[in-house]
Amino acid sequence: MRAFVTGAGGFIGAHLAEELIKKGHEVTGLFMPEEDSRRAEKAGIMICRGDITRPETLEGLFDKVDIVFHLATRTSDWGATSIFEKIMVQGTENILRACQKSAPRFIYFSSIAALGLNRHLDGLAEEAAREVTGIAYCDTKIKAEDLVRAFCHKHHIDYTIIRPANVIGPGSVWVKDILDALARGPVPLVAGGKVSGAFVYVDNLVDGTLLAAESDAAKNQTYHFRDDYDFTWGAYINFLGAHINKKAVGSIPFQVGWYLGHFFEMILTPLHIRPPMTRLAAGVFGRNNDVDTTKAKTELGWSTRVPLDEALAKISSWIREVYIPANVQKNPEIKRFYRKIVFITGGSSGIGLATARELVRYGANVVLIARNSEKLDAAKNSLDAVKLVPDQVIDVISMDVANPGEVSEKMKSAVAAFGAPDILINSAGINKYADHFENITCDMFSEVININVNGVRNVTHALLPAMKEKKGHIVILSSAAALFGMFGYTAYGTSKAALMGFAESLRYELAPLKMPVTVVFPPEVDTPMNLDEAKTLPPEGRAMKSMAGLLEPDYVARVIIRAIAKKKYFVIPGFQTRFMYFFHRLTNGVISRVVADLLVKWIIKKNKIEK
Repeated sequence: MRAFVTGAGGFIGAHLAEELIKKGHEVTGLFMPEEDSRRAEKAGIMICRGDITRPETLEGLFDKVDIVFHLATRTSDWGATSIFEKIMVQGTENILRACQKSAPRFIYFSSIAALGLNRHLDGLAEEAAREVTGIAYCDTKIKAEDLVRAFCHKHHIDYTIIRPANVIGPGSVWVKDILDALARGPVPLVAGGKVSGAFVYVDNLVDGTLLAAESDAAKNQTYHFRDDYDFTWGAYINFLGAHINKKAVGSIPFQVGWYLGHFFEMILTPLHIRPPMTRLAAGVFGRNNDVDTTKAKTELGWSTRVPLDEALAKISSWIREVYIPANVQKNPEIKRFYRKIVFITGGSSGIGLATARELVRYGANVVLIARNSEKLDAAKNSLDAVKLVPDQVIDVISMDVANPGEVSEKMKSAVAAFGAPDILINSAGINKYADHFENITCDMFSEVININVNGVRNVTHALLPAMKEKKGHIVILSSAAALFGMFGYTAYGTSKAALMGFAESLRYELAPLKMPVTVVFPPEVDTPMNLDEAKTLPPEGRAMKSMAGLLEPDYVARVIIRAIAKKKYFVIPGFQTRFMYFFHRLTNGVISRVVADLLVKWIIKKNKIEK
């Protein structure tokens, strides 16, 4: 059989043309002049270039054809009626006139939308009255059906009209467009999402189409194709959303959606702006469109070959293997961190957890490291809720960074389990001994140094050999207290200044290996550590800290993410702190010290503290 498929580059057309090839038929596909045809060429389909709205490009194409499958259409829920008329009515007439001479069998693809989506369609057979609704897509399908019947009857051409329900399958508009909408923002259900999806899987539709094409009984007939899947729109949308950690939010009644859609269409369509809601969408999602398929089953012997669970499994595979990777490529932020392995010390709270949250949203695999197992588990649960994809790795390791033996052993096991990190973020630190120096014992001072300095040393030393192969990125959280002294920070400031020296020395060593190092100097940040230090920090220290401002962990996390992306070395979050540092350097610290001394004297006087 010599078959000609218009719209062969579309979702249904491609599946149909490829199945015809598999069955040994000679297939020609019609493609627009600039349309990508590589998939069809690879399948063995002969390529023909033309435009159904330009009849001169169709002359002679159907002279040696046995059957024409006309699928070229405009698939959209909005747009000017004139565009739909030009493509779906005039385009169909152009195809029919080009077929007039050879009179091949003509299979026209319409839609159950021709019945009118302003009402429930459940139980309606092919002979049911169609309703004009004012929706361009639906009404032009009615006109095109009437045109096919009249033209073919007049010119003795055998025809069959196919009315598919909502066609699903890997890459269909009912998969990709819904995923895109969920990714953009909140998607409400219509009628609570309780309405049947009225789906037909693409392979099952192709089966029915070929049965109709090969059957004499199907000549001059119309057939509905819908699988008997028990699956609502709410269940389907949330099934898709689960792959990208999104779900439908809220619901609107059908009537509200219908009238809102009509309002938006009237206002926005003339301005060529896509309406946020349309009547077609309200009708598809808010009305039961389970049309009757008895005719196809009895006359053609059609049945559902691909069951629901298999159909969903194939869609799921496509989302994981095609849709998500393609969207990663489109988004430079996601692309940069997608599937990267990130180890974060101090990851159970504060800046470490906030940075982990940002990275998880970008698709990174994150391992949180901290001492408190309960806090780690709570942090992990909070990150599970913001995963970009369900199979992202989020794991935890309970470990004391100040214990070199424990660090060495557990980091070796972590690399074996998760792989060498692409990014190491050293965020673990304490400041619970913010006090006058004379009140800080040697053990207190040593504890701060052990965790804040030796902890960074221990983790970095344990992971550096494995990270060399990947040219991994090392991030070190220092503090604004390393840039200028702070009252009550003799222990903490010493530890953070040591990290500044450590980071700069490490940077020189790793630069020849093209391994970036970033050191971050945040001011006061609203974290649990900030609450700990407040218990002992003298009022003079609180006053000095206020000069640099208070930042939120999420803000600092975003600054860190941008710094990693740009491979910046020296990073100071917050305008106030950057200005203070610039002024400090510009005046060699003289003015800063004078201002700080005056502030301390004022606080002492205010609180009547004796020297």
